[in-house]
Amino acid sequence: MAGNSKNDSSVSLLMIVLGIAIALLSYLFVFNPCMEDKDKYNEEIDVLDGLIADRTEKKAKENFYNEQIKILEDTRAKVLKYFPADIKAEDDLLFCKELEDKTQFYFTLNGSFDNPIIFYADTGSSLVGYTRTCSYGFAVSYESLAEIIDYINFYDYRRSIQEMEISYDSGVLSGDMLLNEYYVVGGGNEYKAPSIDAPELGNDNPFQALLGVNRDDYDVIFK
Repeated sequence: MAGNSKNDSSVSLLMIVLGIAIALLSYLFVFNPCMEDKDKYNEEIDVLDGLIADRTEKKAKENFYNEQIKILEDTRAKVLKYFPADIKAEDDLLFCKELEDKTQFYFTLNGSFDNPIIFYADTGSSLVGYTRTCSYGFAVSYESLAEIIDYINFYDYRRSIQEMEISYDSGVLSGDMLLNEYYVVGGGNEYKAPSIDAPELGNDNPFQALLGVNRDDYDVIFK
């Protein structure tokens, strides 16, 4: 009987040790990794919660952002309408004629040249602004010169007088004017070539008023 009790005690002790070992191994290889995974998952959940909160806030302000975008687009369009997509020599000539028609006085285009780029858009767009300087000679009255300055300041496209030299003789102001013109490439506007009228056919009066013929039709008419 004593031998059996001893064996039972040994078995019980062995079972206790085995249970402790199993519990320890479970902690080391099951519970502890799970706790580490739990911490990692909690961190990821925190990140996702932050993203959801940010998305929810932006969604709540979606209408506001759309309104601001619309305002910016409208403002951009309003600004760009004052700048053509390009300016060519024929545009300068026609503007010279506009000045003559406006004042009924003499204007002449001495020359024009493109200046360096004046700005790059820094918004990731392709907007590039240019300036073009023209030299005009003129002989006008004082009233007409004042009218021309107002006409330039309120012209459909942005222009500015860079420099003006004037002399006076017998009620006529004559001199030269440097005029800055501006245009923007990449703004979505398309260059529209001016309609340059062709002279009237025939030899009765070669200096009569011009007929309305687009320059694109020249080759067809005068071949």
